[in-house]
Amino acid sequence: MTLSAIERIRLDKAAVDEGFGLKRPDDGDWLAYDSLGTPASIRLTCAEENYLVAVNHPGVVSDLSERWEKWPDSNECRVPAGFSAFVVSDTAPLHHLVREIWRLARALPIEPLRVFEAQTQNLPRTTEAERLVIQRVGQDVFREALLSYWGGRCAVTGVAEPRLLRASQPLPICTPRGMRILVPR
Repeated sequence: MTLSAIERIRLDKAAVDEGFGLKRPDDGDWLAYDSLGTPASIRLTCAEENYLVAVNHPGVVSDLSERWEKWPDSNECRVPAGFSAFVVSDTAPLHHLVREIWRLARALPIEPLRVFEAQTQNLPRTTEAERLVIQRVGQDVFREALLSYWGGRCAVTGVAEPRLLRASQPLPICTPRGMRILVPR
C-alpha cells in the first residue's frame, strides 16, 4: 500500500501539530516521528480507509488499550517491531489520539523521574536546607506530571482550578495503572 499525497499531508500534520515534530526516515509504509518532549516514537499510516497510529512506549500502550481500538497485526499492514498500533476513522480522532500519546508519554512514571534527575543533578545535597530545595523541585515535577496525566483536573472530583489542586500523596505512589513512581522527599 502506498500513501497518497493527501494522506501523507494529513498524517504529517497530525504528528507535527500534536508534538511529534521530529520527522524520521519512513519505516516501510509507516511515516516515522519522534518528539523532543516525550520518550516515545510514533509511526503513522493508512489502511482500509482508516488511520493507524503506532507507539513504542509500553505504559502509553497499556493506558490507551482501555479506551482506543487496537489494530490487529495482519499481513496487509504489519505494525513495526516494538510498536503497538491503534486505529481511528477520521482526522479529528487521529489528532486526539496523537495528542493523548504525547500527553501520556510525558506524564507516565519514568519521564517525571528523568525530569527530576535532570533538574537536580548539579544541586548540592549536604545540608538540610539544600535537601529541602531538592524536595521542592521533586514536588513541582510530581504536581506537573499529575496535572498532565489527569488533563489539569482532579482525578476524584473533576475540579479544574489549578489553585485548588494539591499533589500531596505520600511516597511511593501508584498510578491508576499500577505503575510506581518515586518522588524524593
